[in-house]
Amino acid sequence: MTQSIQAYTGDRLAQARALAGLTDEALRVRAITAARDKAFEDLWALTLAYLSSDTSAGVKLSVHTLRAYRKGVEVLVEHADANAWNLLHPGRREPSLFVASLTASGLKPATVQARVAAAGALYRALRWAGATDADPFADVKRPKDRTKGVVKNPPYRADFVQAMLAEADVQEQVLLLLLTHAGLRIAEALAVEWEHVDLGRRRLLVAHGKGDKARIVPLSARLREALGEYAVVA
Repeated sequence: MTQSIQAYTGDRLAQARALAGLTDEALRVRAITAARDKAFEDLWALTLAYLSSDTSAGVKLSVHTLRAYRKGVEVLVEHADANAWNLLHPGRREPSLFVASLTASGLKPATVQARVAAAGALYRALRWAGATDADPFADVKRPKDRTKGVVKNPPYRADFVQAMLAEADVQEQVLLLLLTHAGLRIAEALAVEWEHVDLGRRRLLVAHGKGDKARIVPLSARLREALGEYAVVA
């Protein structure tokens, strides 16, 4: 009877050593067996060992990142089991169908991307163990998250911004709104000239952004109002 990969309860590096210290053939056999049986815990132990010992982040990977990887590997293994995948030799169209199923389930694009990243990590671990040469997610298209970063993760709380605006004069309001609504960096906001502002088309030119690259940003209604008021008093 082939010995399965046992989850180790100690530190991550020790677990990585327990697997990486095996002979090439022993590690390959364990990985092949885990993939054949679609044994999630064994496959996760293999992925964790790979992530901890053979990636740039290594043992410094955050608990949050590891939790996301573990969930992604679990989802892939469940999908493979339900759809009779051969994990070591997946069909050419199966990875795309997996991504499509994630999207169809209602997951947000960012979550789908995280699941695919975890699936890719599993296959890197299987290649690391010598169990397969497959890289099925290398060319799979992933849904794009078109939500702007400043919208998903606003740098300032709305109530905080409102409290600041209530105490600010018109010029200070424009500066605050350039930072919070338009998402400009401080240096970019201070460098804005009237010639960069197009109120009619509701947009603003950032002439010298990060990397000295220019970009166009939309103007919110509140920022347009503040700019209009400032134009009168300036």
